[in-house]
Parts: sequence; structure tokens; C-alpha cells
Amino acid sequence: MKVLFLISSLIIAGLASCQPVSKFYVYSQEHTPGMIPDEEIGGSRTRTDYFIYVTQTVLSPRIEFTRIRIENQWYKVNTVDTLGSPVYSEQPEKKLLVPRTNNLVLQLNLGDTTSAPLRAASTNSKASVYYIWKGKDYTVSSSRIIKLSPFLGL
Repeated sequence: MKVLFLISSLIIAGLASCQPVSKFYVYSQEHTPGMIPDEEIGGSRTRTDYFIYVTQTVLSPRIEFTRIRIENQWYKVNTVDTLGSPVYSEQPEKKLLVPRTNNLVLQLNLGDTTSAPLRAASTNSKASVYYIWKGKDYTVSSSRIIKLSPFLGL
């Protein structure tokens, strides 16, 4: 009986100490707004929009997302939106971005560019999210950024 109690205690302690972010999805999409020819405005207005999603275990305490690195450019996290799952892109075509899950799905919205943190992890990944959980710094990274079909908007 004592062995069973010890094993169950170790399992619960292990589950409590693991990171709350379980998946990390990064998408990019070129966006060209308006219908004025580029020659009339003196160059291209095409920009790249990024869509960043993380899934978080439901019972984990509050996470503070601090910075995002995308291809060696650092950004502050502007807002965090809680979404239902699954998540689809709508424009220009419907595509599954985050599959159905029982975890929370959070969309991280990029803020202003910023400098690298003092203890930035050197990594070969394309994108990373830095966050604070239970007073400790954590990083989750992705080795690729998935390109969505370009969007030509009005």
C-alpha cells in the first residue's frame, strides 16, 4: 500500500511540474491590401502577417507570455486571445490551423519590435515563444513557419 501511494505521489508531482504549453503553431501569410497599383504609391505594400497559436493544459496556472522571436526578429506580445478549437483560416481559403483539442487554444498577437532578452536561448528554430510560469522562464520553439496562401484584400 505504501508503494502504491509513493508511485501515485510521484506521478502527480511529475504532472504538476511539466510545462503547461503543449503545442506551438506558427503560420505566415503575405497580405497585399488595396487596389492601387504599386507604381502609383512608390513601391510594394505587401506585408507578412503572422498567426501564432499555443495550446495550454486547462488546469495550469496563469502564464505570462513575454516575447516572441520570428526569424531573428523579436516582438513583444501585444494580446492573448482564448479561442475554441479547431481553428481555421478563412482567407483566401479555409484551412485547418489548430486541430480539435481538449486544451486551451491561445492566439498570441504580435506587438512592437523589441530587443532580445538578456538570456536568450541560441537556437536554430524559426520561431520561439518566451513565457513565465510559476516564476520561472520557459521557451517553446518551432523549427518551421508554415506559409498560407497569399491574401489580396481590399
